[in-house]
Amino acid sequence: MKKFFLFAAAILAAVAVSAQTTYDFTNIKAESDYSVSNLTKNSTATTTKIVYDQAAGLTMDFYLIATPQVHFQYTTADKAKTKAFTVVLSETGAGYVEFGGGKGEIHISNVTIGQQVVITAASKSADNASELTVVSGATGDNVSLPVKDNAGYKWVDGTFTATADAVVIQDTKGARITKVVVKDAGSSTGLEQVENAANIQKVYENGQIYILKDGVKYNLLGAIAE
Repeated sequence: MKKFFLFAAAILAAVAVSAQTTYDFTNIKAESDYSVSNLTKNSTATTTKIVYDQAAGLTMDFYLIATPQVHFQYTTADKAKTKAFTVVLSETGAGYVEFGGGKGEIHISNVTIGQQVVITAASKSADNASELTVVSGATGDNVSLPVKDNAGYKWVDGTFTATADAVVIQDTKGARITKVVVKDAGSSTGLEQVENAANIQKVYENGQIYILKDGVKYNLLGAIAE
C-alpha cells in the first residue's frame, strides 16, 4: 500500500513537471470522439474504417474533440478527391488517421518556442514514398517516410523544432499518422523522477489525462485504468 501511494504521488508530481504531451490517434473509439468538416463519407466506409471524400475547392478539417490542439487539413483545387481522408477506429491501439494524397497539413497549436514536435507516420502506399516537411513555425530537415513492403508499414518519427507557438507540417504524398508529441528539447519524457521510469508518457484519451508506464495505463491517482 505504501508503494502504491508513493507511486501515485510521483505520478502527480510528474504530470506537473512533464515536458511531454502526446496526442494519440491510435485509440479513437467512436465518430463522436472527433470533428470533421467539408468531408462526406465514401461508399466504402465501414463502422471502424471511416473513409471520406472531398469536394473541389474546399478545405477539410479534422481534430479530436478532447484535444483540439492538433488539426489535420487538406485543400482541394479545381477537382474533387475521393478517399481524401481516413479515420480508423480502435479500442486496442491499432487506429490511425490517413491523408489520401499529397499536401495534407498537420497544424499543432499551443507550442512553446524551442520545443520539439515529433510526428509518428508512415507512407500509406507501397510505391509512393512520402515526406514530412515544414510549412511554417518550425525548423528541421525533410523526413522521408519509406514505402510499405511485405513486412508492413515503416513507421518513422519526424522531429522538428518550434520557432513559433503554432507549427504546420506537410505530408507530401499521403501518410498514416498515429501520434503527435510535443516535448522540451533534450528531454525524453520529463518524467524521470517516477519510480522505475522506463517508457513513460502522458497521454490524453477522451478528455482525461493518463500516465503510460511500461505499457500499463494509470490514472492520476496511480491506480491502473481500465
